Amino acid sequence: GGSSIGFTTEIYFEDSSFDSSPTVTGAGSILFDKNSLGSFISATGTIAGGGTASSTEAGVYIDVYTTVASATWTKRPGATLVEGFLIGAGGGGGSGRRGATGTNRFGGGGGGGGSRTAFSFRASQLPNTMTINAPGGAAGGAAITADDTDGAAGTTTTKTNIIASGVGIAAAAPGTGGTGGTNISGSGSSGGSGTATAGGNAGGASGTGGGGGGGGLTATDTPANGGRGGESRSIDASDSNGGTAPGGIGDTGFNSFPIANPASGGGGGASAVAGAAGAGGAGGKYGGGGGGGGASQNGQNSGAGGTGGDGYAVLVTYC
Repeated sequence: GGSSIGFTTEIYFEDSSFDSSPTVTGAGSILFDKNSLGSFISATGTIAGGGTASSTEAGVYIDVYTTVASATWTKRPGATLVEGFLIGAGGGGGSGRRGATGTNRFGGGGGGGGSRTAFSFRASQLPNTMTINAPGGAAGGAAITADDTDGAAGTTTTKTNIIASGVGIAAAAPGTGGTGGTNISGSGSSGGSGTATAGGNAGGASGTGGGGGGGGLTATDTPANGGRGGESRSIDASDSNGGTAPGGIGDTGFNSFPIANPASGGGGGASAVAGAAGAGGAGGKYGGGGGGGGASQNGQNSGAGGTGGDGYAVLVTYC
C-alpha cells in the first residue's frame, strides 16, 4: 500500500507491514523505512531540537524542529511531496496583583494557546533549502515583589513558520500573553481571566488550550483557587487543574498525545493572604498557554505567570 499522513489525531503511515520499534537516530530524530507504521511517541528519546529523520532506503523522511530559530531544511533527492504541520508557541500567563488588605486584587490572565496549521506542497514547488522557525514558549509575567503594584503581563513570542526564498509559505501564530492582574481586571487572551475571586477557567479548544486565570482577593481577603487550563479536544485529555487556595500552584498543561497534536493550557495559581500566592502552571507541549498567577496581600509576593508551551514544526518528505 501507499503511504499517507493524518493530521487530526496522529502522524501515521499505512502499509501491509510495519516496524513496531522505530529507531531514534539523534536528537529529535525518528527512523522509518519505506514499509513502516508507527507514530512519533512509539519511539524512545526526547524531541528537543531540530532533528532529522534518516532512512535505510528511499521512502519517508521526517524532520522535527522545536525551540529553534533559522534552522535549515534541505530537500532530499527524488522528493515528490512535502507535507506536515506547525504549532505556534503558547503565550505566557500574567502575574497577579499585590495590594492592600480590604481592596480588590485580581489574579493574572491566562496566556492564549498557539494556532495549528497543516500544509502540503509538491516538492517541485519548493527550493532546495528552506528556513524553519519554531520558537520556545513565551515567558510569563514575573511575580510582584513591591506593595500596591499591578501584575506583569505575560509575553508573546514570534510565529512558527517556514520561509522559502525569502517568502513565508506556511505559519502558525503564537498565543497572546495574558494581562497582569490589577484592582479592576486580569484578562486572558483565549485563556481564562484573572478575577477578584476564583480564577476564570479557560475553555476547551479544537487546537491548543489557553491557560487558566489566577485566583484573586476581594475586600473580604478570602483566598481563591486558580482557574482550570483549557483542554485540547484534539487529544481528548482532561483540562489541567488550577491551584488550591491558599497559594497553590497551577498544574502544568497536558503534553501532546500523540505528539502531532496540540497540548492543553496550564492551570492558574491560587491567591493567598498570609503567604506567597501560587504561580500559574506552564502550558503543555506543544503550544499550550501558561496559567495566570494568583494575587497577594501587601508584604507577600504575588504568583508569577506560567510559561507557554514551545512551538513545533514537522515536515514529512515522500520520495
